[in-house]
Amino acid sequence: MSYKSASAHVQYNGLTSDNFSISQGVGQGRVLSSWLFSLYINDLILQLISTNCGIRIRIGYLNIPAILLADDTTLLSASPKGLQGLLDCVQTYACKWRLKYNGTKSCVLAFNNNTDVDIKLGNTKIACKTDTIYAGTLITNNNKTFERTKNAAKKLKKNLHSLYSAGVNPKGLTPITNTLIWKRFVLPTALYSCEVWGQLSKF
Repeated sequence: MSYKSASAHVQYNGLTSDNFSISQGVGQGRVLSSWLFSLYINDLILQLISTNCGIRIRIGYLNIPAILLADDTTLLSASPKGLQGLLDCVQTYACKWRLKYNGTKSCVLAFNNNTDVDIKLGNTKIACKTDTIYAGTLITNNNKTFERTKNAAKKLKKNLHSLYSAGVNPKGLTPITNTLIWKRFVLPTALYSCEVWGQLSKF
């Protein structure tokens, strides 16, 4: 199906609506969707860079105002004023190109423990928190790794018990099979993004 002829219908409670055309957006899971969205959002990145409000890294004097993962946007700034400048840029871009950001689902994570900052996205004040989850990884403003390790252990136990509930009995399996199950189904869940845990503690 091409984007020119895209259509959809709604099914609810056993009823089906008439077909209606889709004139904007990209289809979830389609091959071209990620590329089309990248083209759509690229101008925002350029505009954020032009504000000079991002974090400056002393490697060729890089200015990094944002990290984007699909449609998740993380803004980086060394000061509340700089962060507000980035948010104003995002709001202007969103209004121009009919992109909606939900300020109530956003948060400010201040690494200097200053939780009394007044940051807004449009007219919505963004809450200041001590931790947040980004791309499945817990990030805290105190640079401690204990909570990440604790959460990983919980995931490991949950995954292991879900296998037991599904009827997997380790006593009835060979050591090789048990090891394969452990390595392929249990450990990956617990160790997701563990490569950056040590780096996050030094952030």
